[in-house]
Amino acid sequence: MIDFRYHLVSLVSVFLALAIGLALGAGALRGPASDALTSQVNALREDKANLQQAVTNREATITSQDTAITMLAESAATGKLTGHTVSMIVLPGAEATGPAGLAKVLTAAGADTVSTVTVTPTWSKPSGSADRDAVLTTLSSQLTQLGVENSASQQAKLAALLARGSAGSEAGARDATGVAIMDALGEAGLVTVAEDTPRRADLVIVLAAAVGDGAAGNDSEWQTAELQSNLALVTALEAGSQGVVAVGPSGANAKGGLLAALRGADNIGASTVDVADSSLGAVATVFALIEQVGGGSGDYGTGANATAVLPAAAGPSTTGTSTP
Repeated sequence: MIDFRYHLVSLVSVFLALAIGLALGAGALRGPASDALTSQVNALREDKANLQQAVTNREATITSQDTAITMLAESAATGKLTGHTVSMIVLPGAEATGPAGLAKVLTAAGADTVSTVTVTPTWSKPSGSADRDAVLTTLSSQLTQLGVENSASQQAKLAALLARGSAGSEAGARDATGVAIMDALGEAGLVTVAEDTPRRADLVIVLAAAVGDGAAGNDSEWQTAELQSNLALVTALEAGSQGVVAVGPSGANAKGGLLAALRGADNIGASTVDVADSSLGAVATVFALIEQVGGGSGDYGTGANATAVLPAAAGPSTTGTSTP
């Protein structure tokens, strides 16, 4: 039978072993282990500082490159869109100002941005059909003037109206029909217009969002409706203007995105740019507009389905014709 002395000896042995371990850790073994650990920590700190400096240097280089690219683009595009006007159509979820530097390059090219129209989620949401039908009834006479068939889809009719209200005039004119259309669309909550009085333009930039960033989010039913409405709108704008460029980030070129759909369509003459989130976006957009004025089109950026990173150098500006 194990007695109390056995337990006492066992406990003493355990505590003795612990004491020896602590003594070794704090004594003979402490120096080399501690020095090695300290050395590793110092090395990691140095690596972190070097990496942080590299990131800072890289960011400065990118900023300098962006500035240089924009300056070169301004010089190369100078005067090539003189006399032309631009309408910006901002789709839900898109960056309202477009690619960084876009306004500067457009101004250098001689283009005058006369209108910025933001399409609201009501334009495509499945539950908003009744509201859209109501505005179509209000604008029935304008639809008749435009020759839109009664059998046309709801989205095709809306697209034709927005195209008539925002595009078709090289001089950036205001006219009663266009104002009435834009006012009705605005009152119905389908669009918002940045300017007090809408003006029409002969060139159009459509700003698209990445897949999942639009009004539909990740709602698959709404995503389908939103894509179809966006395609109808680009088609109508292309028919009612001298040129359309659809611009978005790389995510807009993913499956289900507007740019990918446009690039897969054979009967739409709009150009596309998939680098709105880089310094090339403004350059590609403006030169794509110049190319549109000359009767050409293309798909630009870094996507696998792009025809080139940038459009070829554009020739002299040509005078466009107004659309009634």
